[in-house]
Amino acid sequence: MLRTCEVAREDGDVDDVIDYFKKKRLTHLRARRRADLVVVESGPAKNPIAHVRFRRVCRPSLRARVRHSHRPMAATGFDGSLDDLLDTLMSAFPWVLRRSSDAGSNFRSLVLVGV
Repeated sequence: MLRTCEVAREDGDVDDVIDYFKKKRLTHLRARRRADLVVVESGPAKNPIAHVRFRRVCRPSLRARVRHSHRPMAATGFDGSLDDLLDTLMSAFPWVLRRSSDAGSNFRSLVLVGV
């Protein structure tokens, strides 16, 4: 018999992401809950730039998806704890968490097109 994994929304996930960003001095980023996702975004509130989406797949595991070019969010291939995924994003996908002005003028159109 297959055991099903308990998938529960963790209300502290958004706070954990915000705390991580403060520690790493990524003050241009913010996190919010959108249905069962934690969405990392930046830019103006009326026209945010989506960087990453985290979806809880099992307690305590999450799955990260990032925006590449003009395509829909794509799986990173990484699952794990929120802290591990954030560290992985910093090392394997550093452009995703950069300030748009640091990535060049085409950052919004080439890398991070809204949700």
